[in-house]
Amino acid sequence: MNDDDVEMAVLYSQLKPLLGMGAHGDLDDEQVAWLKRRAGCGDDRTCLSKAYQDWVRQLRGGFEALAKRSP
Repeated sequence: MNDDDVEMAVLYSQLKPLLGMGAHGDLDDEQVAWLKRRAGCGDDRTCLSKAYQDWVRQLRGGFEALAKRSP
């Protein structure tokens, strides 16, 4: 597991329990789509790096959205 995998896994595992039930399914669907995108990169390191950066950015955005909703 590389650093990108670790960061993504930590963010995903921390975000999921904070979401409502409907959002759990949405996050799971987005994760499956991302896994397909990552698999489509094959051994292309540039593609893989971009895929990880985009997904991590999306996960961080989930935390930001939750923070904005908090009182």
